[in-house]
Amino acid sequence: MLLEEEGALDYILTDQQWIIVTNLKFILQPVMVAQRLLKGQSYITVSLTPYMIYKIKKGLLHVIGNLQASQHAISVGTKMLHELNEIFGTGKEGMMGEENPRQRDWHRPKGIPLMVLIASLLDPRMKSGIGIPPLDREQIWSKIQDTLVSMALEDDGQVQQLHLHDVD
Repeated sequence: MLLEEEGALDYILTDQQWIIVTNLKFILQPVMVAQRLLKGQSYITVSLTPYMIYKIKKGLLHVIGNLQASQHAISVGTKMLHELNEIFGTGKEGMMGEENPRQRDWHRPKGIPLMVLIASLLDPRMKSGIGIPPLDREQIWSKIQDTLVSMALEDDGQVQQLHLHDVD
């Protein structure tokens, strides 16, 4: 807008075009934040995946549900949300920690892999499980606890009481 006021633009955008630009900023900003976080080389980033997908979807839903958003932005946001749901699943409760997610047409499993969800819950930055529905969180914690019990049994044949939820 400053460039427009200073006459540095060859083309002046209409009010409607500025609305589209503003809406697209809301759509693309969470993607930019995710890209910056996930490109980190000095820290582990896979555990941030559920949170970043959640934030991107939340931004898209904000634009799609905005009555003042342009039709162009709503269309772009709807297409992006559909594609994210196709790749990572809808994130609905009871669907995230599936053992055998449906295969996509290029043989990539649909959804966030169970090991990524486990890594996310075990990461101190993400242990609250933002982006993972409560039912799925409980199921994943249960899988973690079962695995620890199995490991303990393998080690010495005895199991001591393990209460992972007390660690929170």
